[in-house]
Amino acid sequence: MRPFELARKHYYESLLRQVNRLEAKIRPLSDEELKRAAMDLRERRYQGAKLDALLPELYAMVREASRRTLNMRHYDVQIVGGIGLHHKNVIEMETGEGKTLVATLAACLHSLGHKPVHIITVNDYLAERDAKWMEPIYRMLGFTVGCVLCDAGIEVRKKAYACDITYSTVRTLGFDFLREWFEKDPTSLDTRGDFVGLYSVLTEGREESCLRGRHFAILDEADSVLIDFARAPVAITEKDPMQAPPDVYMLASKFALELKEDGDYTIEQVRKKVELKDSGKQKADWISKEYAYLRLSPETWEDRLIDAITAEKIYVNGRDYVIQGENVILIDDITGRLLLGQRLGQQMHQAMEAKEKLPIQPQTRVARKITVQALFRAYKQLGGMTGTAWGARKEFKEIYRMRVLRLPTNRPIKRNRAPDKIFHTADERWDVVANDIARAHSRGQPVLVGTRSVRASEQLSEMLKARGIDHHLLNATNHAAEAEIIKGAGQMGTVTVSANMAGRGVDILLGHGVAEIGGLRVIGTERHEVARFDHQLGGRCGRQGDPGEVQYYFSVQDDILKALPKKKYEAIQKRYSKGKGEIEDRGLRKAYDKAQDIIERYFAEVRRNLMVRDEFYEYLERTPV
Repeated sequence: MRPFELARKHYYESLLRQVNRLEAKIRPLSDEELKRAAMDLRERRYQGAKLDALLPELYAMVREASRRTLNMRHYDVQIVGGIGLHHKNVIEMETGEGKTLVATLAACLHSLGHKPVHIITVNDYLAERDAKWMEPIYRMLGFTVGCVLCDAGIEVRKKAYACDITYSTVRTLGFDFLREWFEKDPTSLDTRGDFVGLYSVLTEGREESCLRGRHFAILDEADSVLIDFARAPVAITEKDPMQAPPDVYMLASKFALELKEDGDYTIEQVRKKVELKDSGKQKADWISKEYAYLRLSPETWEDRLIDAITAEKIYVNGRDYVIQGENVILIDDITGRLLLGQRLGQQMHQAMEAKEKLPIQPQTRVARKITVQALFRAYKQLGGMTGTAWGARKEFKEIYRMRVLRLPTNRPIKRNRAPDKIFHTADERWDVVANDIARAHSRGQPVLVGTRSVRASEQLSEMLKARGIDHHLLNATNHAAEAEIIKGAGQMGTVTVSANMAGRGVDILLGHGVAEIGGLRVIGTERHEVARFDHQLGGRCGRQGDPGEVQYYFSVQDDILKALPKKKYEAIQKRYSKGKGEIEDRGLRKAYDKAQDIIERYFAEVRRNLMVRDEFYEYLERTPV
């Protein structure tokens, strides 16, 4: 252990001992005396006391308030987690170890000075659930708590942000910031870029604003909030008057099907990038002349053909989007949830509508946007919690100046992950998965199956119906209903099929007798693009010392392998695409790891480029014109 880590360990242990010693002193206080004691700490904070000096007594009070109101006493490891949050760490805690309860410690501490505390998570359901669940603790100690949901009205938002502690989501917080900025100066798009003028707004504190400044934030599921969501800015859009006629997109879709990969264009799957070769550009020139009445240049037709090819070859119905009525609804590639009302920019969404023979909807353009990096790096202090932080520790440190603190579990882990199994074809893999589910179901063992797409989950669902296996199918359309189903996924005989990571943040409790037959069995049906997502799925079982089993099944036809260099991918397909049975090849197993690594490095590059752009515009903002 390095000297800094050793010193930090000793310091945290010292604070924990102080909290534990104070417990006997706090326990006899009445509810009113407990609230008064907490308010006394607030007065001491006004008078200049440091938060570190107030931490032991305040944490002992929060622990006692939790015991009285929720019958949940913070474990020692949770107290250490609360100390780590205060000291700008990302806390890595296993599933079921009580991260929601840990947040109350640092939230109360930083509320002592009447500075706003924002607790940010990944969806409205978790924000609302956690705010209501933890509110009795805050109320007993004299703190106010609010929650801002995406569809809340402006008065509700102002009231919630005026509270000591406010729960919300990363998207809602970003939109609220952008709305305020837009309302203050709706015509301030500077020719130097969207972000110019932003940093003075971000760093002024803006006590008069609805958000009351950015002082301390706790990020629940911090890797999703700060890493995964950071691949794309939060944006407010408006109608674009420059849209082309609908015929343009339909024609581009028609001619794109006539073009040949490698002959007329090339595809880079990881970057979702299409480039026209000379013959493809000649086709665009011919279209420009043949349909001259549309008055589009060959270069514009090239862009429309590229969009059409991208829609046809890269975006997959059931994985990247679904059709609802006459609309193309995007699927969040991180959470698997439907992104209702969100559209791809740069006329890409119109290309997808043309592909699916749907009416072409009005085009939009970005009016204001802010990256997740810019939004949260402006906070004076951040703390984070997740079960899968270690793999992203370098990025947390470089971008957000946060260290990852791995905490031990309260009880030993009994989760068993079996070696991954690889098969020649996707059909063979699905048969094996269905048989695995049937075997577990026959002995009453509950099963949770994670798929990478809505389409895959529906395919597996049909196979289970054919076998007469009752099951729940979750396609990430209703957070609350989904969470209730996930809660019951550990009951005897239950089978749950979930597209992507539905229900993340919800504990799965084992039913009576389930532990004796192996606990919850988690089955993964494909590698995700990011290795942390695979760990998150596996982490749904084995909570608080419960037993659990994890098994992953892959096939050589899985999309993840397309991230490999083309020659490597083609060699694998040539060697393994035909045949039957499980493939035992160490090199092939490494190919899946390599494909994930390629995609993860690309995503990291995207995030770094966004941050560099932020810093460039910050420099321009501070440079006299």
